[in-house]
Amino acid sequence: MAEPTLPLPPAFPAPDPWIPEPLANPPVVSCAAGFEPVVAEELRELGHTACYLKPAKLVLPEAGPDASLPLNFFGRTLHRVYLLLGLGRAPTLQDVRALAQTVPFHAYLHPEQRFAVRAQRHGSHDFTSMDVAREVGSAVVERVQAHTGRRIRADLDTPDVEIMAELSDDQLLLLLNTSGPPLHRRHHRAFQHFAPLLPTLAAALLRLSSFPNNVDLLIDPMAGGGTIPIEAALLARNVAPGLLLPEGQLALFRLSFLDHTAWRRLRHRAERQVRPRSPVPILAADRYARNVRGMKANLEAMGVAADVTVCAGRAERMAYLERQPTGRRSIVTNPPYGLRLGDPRRIDRLYHDFARACARHGIAEVVALTPRRDSWLEAFTQAGYRPALVQPVRYGRLEAFALRVEPS
Repeated sequence: MAEPTLPLPPAFPAPDPWIPEPLANPPVVSCAAGFEPVVAEELRELGHTACYLKPAKLVLPEAGPDASLPLNFFGRTLHRVYLLLGLGRAPTLQDVRALAQTVPFHAYLHPEQRFAVRAQRHGSHDFTSMDVAREVGSAVVERVQAHTGRRIRADLDTPDVEIMAELSDDQLLLLLNTSGPPLHRRHHRAFQHFAPLLPTLAAALLRLSSFPNNVDLLIDPMAGGGTIPIEAALLARNVAPGLLLPEGQLALFRLSFLDHTAWRRLRHRAERQVRPRSPVPILAADRYARNVRGMKANLEAMGVAADVTVCAGRAERMAYLERQPTGRRSIVTNPPYGLRLGDPRRIDRLYHDFARACARHGIAEVVALTPRRDSWLEAFTQAGYRPALVQPVRYGRLEAFALRVEPS
């Protein structure tokens, strides 16, 4: 029987080459590969139709550059928001340069600004990523100088404008970064867990659960530094990510063709929609006292300490649930993987004991991210659960799975 997975959004039938008209560039959002369907659903709720462009990239063909502001402000699962500058076949360096020379870079950059080209390659080529960056950078300089008579300067350390050049086999994608640093840098951490989950991934896992609409208690029994309960509290209270982002880090404020006053209007609107408290109880626990103390500090730093009950205890028992109200209980967690332990049998035992504890406490659903799919599913199957979702995802360089199990 095929494992239940989420279907990809429809592929975008891009022309080859495709150079959008100046200032009519559709946004492209990046995310963790495998979570494209989750991100597409969030984009639909934000009023956009997303199409699959490539792994970890979705394009919004019906939107324009101004959509990049609300996407940066409200997107919880988005890593970055770009504008599409060009797309086409480029098997050689000469083709890379030729395609880049057709992009009207002068419409996006001023000669007094400084720029950088960040290049990535996937596939086999007889040239390097630095070669790709050099060719695209030369095209930027030539196009700006041809239209302004002035030479724009490159600055790889602190550029005003960042252009991404991604070459996958023979397909070149040119993007303009509107986010700056990744949007997951929105948590103010007083405590740094040794293996923190990105807030954008925590938000994606929460979207795979029934939270917040059909849950009476949300639990993270292996909460570490508290990323999942923090994201849960922010979601339940309707705190938009843009309210947490330092405006100085956003690249869109250095793009003069965007309406920056719209950000202020978005902020005012979002501030009026914040709820004073989470309507759903949230419980976070960890077995280690250091993590419990650090988690409390992080919750306090993020202003959601009153929304989350913090307990000390082992996930294999969850004895603290005996003091919690009954109802539909949902778990969303990022369990240990055992990569540092050296003995996978210890993780197998943890997963089996945890699954039995979930059954004892009547947990209605468990959503987790782990590379140990077989061990996790075996443990929960033996405890009386069935897999409702087995979604392959890329977590950095790790092949992992977003898993949701429900009682059989």
